[in-house]
Amino acid sequence: MEGNRTNASIWEKFLVVPALLLTTLVATTLFATRLDHWASSPAFANFVVLNRSASGIFVQIISHILGMIHVYTLCTTINLSSRAYLSNKSFPLVLVKFLNAICGNRLDLSLPWLHRFALIMFIVITLLPSALWAGALTPVLSLKNTAQQIMLPAYSNTTLLKGMPYHSALRNIYNVNTDKGLFTYAPEFDLQGTMLDLAAGASNRTRGTNTTSAHSKLDKTNYVYAQRSYGVGASVGLTDDGLLDSTKRYKYYELGFQAETSCIYNETSNFYLSDNILPEDSGWLLEVFEAAGSLPWGNDNINFATVGFNSGAIVALITASNDSNHILAITTGANGTEYYARLNDIQCDISFTPRNFSVAVDRENQTVSVSAMDAAPVAWPSYGDMVVDGAVLGISTMAQALCSTTYVSILGQTLMYNVANVEAAQGISNSSNLLGVADAVTSVMDNFLVSYASAQLMVAKDQVKAGVESQVTALVIGTPAYVFPIFALNLVICLVYLIEVFRTRGWRHLPRFNFMDIKSVIIGTSIGGPAIADRAKKLHDAQSSVRHPDKDDHAADHIHIQLDQTPRNAVAIVLAAEEKEQSFQPSPIHLGSKRREGDGVFLLQDFGVPGNPTTGSEITEPDSSFSSSFQEYEGMHQHR
Repeated sequence: MEGNRTNASIWEKFLVVPALLLTTLVATTLFATRLDHWASSPAFANFVVLNRSASGIFVQIISHILGMIHVYTLCTTINLSSRAYLSNKSFPLVLVKFLNAICGNRLDLSLPWLHRFALIMFIVITLLPSALWAGALTPVLSLKNTAQQIMLPAYSNTTLLKGMPYHSALRNIYNVNTDKGLFTYAPEFDLQGTMLDLAAGASNRTRGTNTTSAHSKLDKTNYVYAQRSYGVGASVGLTDDGLLDSTKRYKYYELGFQAETSCIYNETSNFYLSDNILPEDSGWLLEVFEAAGSLPWGNDNINFATVGFNSGAIVALITASNDSNHILAITTGANGTEYYARLNDIQCDISFTPRNFSVAVDRENQTVSVSAMDAAPVAWPSYGDMVVDGAVLGISTMAQALCSTTYVSILGQTLMYNVANVEAAQGISNSSNLLGVADAVTSVMDNFLVSYASAQLMVAKDQVKAGVESQVTALVIGTPAYVFPIFALNLVICLVYLIEVFRTRGWRHLPRFNFMDIKSVIIGTSIGGPAIADRAKKLHDAQSSVRHPDKDDHAADHIHIQLDQTPRNAVAIVLAAEEKEQSFQPSPIHLGSKRREGDGVFLLQDFGVPGNPTTGSEITEPDSSFSSSFQEYEGMHQHR
């Protein structure tokens, strides 16, 4: 019979080899991609994000297939090795039942408790491969470093930087208003409100209690600077449209000017506010004052007028430049305890140092972080004087327009608000006054420089390409927490299979009989005869159990069987030798009221001979049926 040939087929033994080659290829590829930090293209990442459900189903199908291969390999290895081991040994029926459940990977609660526990543990373990494969194959969003380009402001055309005529009909060529904001070469007029608002909180970002306070750019891009702008970063949100949509972060380097302001009280300052220059009988409710005098160097003919109810409501500011030296002076008519008195006679030096700055942009959070590079000094650029002189002159022009608004000074209010920020952190002192003014002036300088850079981009369209280091959305397959364990698990399963192949020499001479194959079991049992059934029946009768065994009847669990080979190379399931001895063990009979043992006389009913054991009936000359049974018994023992 084909199903019971002696040797199992090569296909049955080594079917798992190509399957294990597949799992090993996949596990090794995943392992290598994690070591190499591979990430997908942004296009693939976008595809997966848009098709999450389909991607999840695909991952589940593949992970179940790969997990099934691992489980099949384990069950097949157990099946083959147990068949090889039991081929020349006797074993109980309960072991067959247990191995059948193990190799079939199914729960059988009718097993004894120890076998049941081992089976449950094995089934739980077989759930692990699919779970690990699912984790190892699941795409995970990540960031991939890639090089891109952005447009930075160039200064090849500085015509508009030379200054805008305040009342010129051509003023509109110096600014442009778009959906991204107003861009102008005259921020002292067009952006004065925004710049003064930022100056009023400048110390919060540099030395106050809230050193990470963000402040918005001068445009409508919704980006904010994490701290100081240093006059760079204008391109963010304006000319970075060419970057990939999946770009999450990027960083570039830009040349700028690091503005620093230091202030002192100059009690000998020659910049002052004159008395009311109107006649006393002029009839005006307002008074007109003249800010006049001179600075240590620069223009000696300082002279401009300002109006207010009294001189205490006026704060005047003037600047002057001499090569790389820039000076700023403040005066006020306030005296003693008046609000602006602490600003009187403050004089500041403003310096600009060309530096390379790192501009780091987070597009998700819309933040811009600027930091100066620790590098060798940078040469003064050709456009440098025009830019910094314009910023210094611009703050003076803006201040002259804001000296007073009749009741208060907008300029004075801005400076005093920032002084209050310093006082909140360091306490009230002359030092706090000076630091508050210095930080506010530096903030205005930074924003003048950013405004000029933005105007070069959006008004003059004077731009230059620059490389950026960007991080774009990408996918990585799996995470180390799953990839490394599945790689190790696959290696262990392969080693277990190979060890068993070498240990059993490829399961050489493995019987074709397979206890997982119902056809093979039926044929093998039929060839073996009724001995097993008779033995089970006798055990059931002895235990007053059911006559026909089923899965809940443990009477036959410990019947030992073994495999036997017939002359025609068929495999038979027969009763084990020790079971045969127990089946034909001689029994004593009654002689009257006594029992004699060991005299070779048997109970009649043991062999189906009529008699009455309750009356002690016996035979001395067995009939033909007795002789036949006894000869069968003797023949079986002689055969052994």
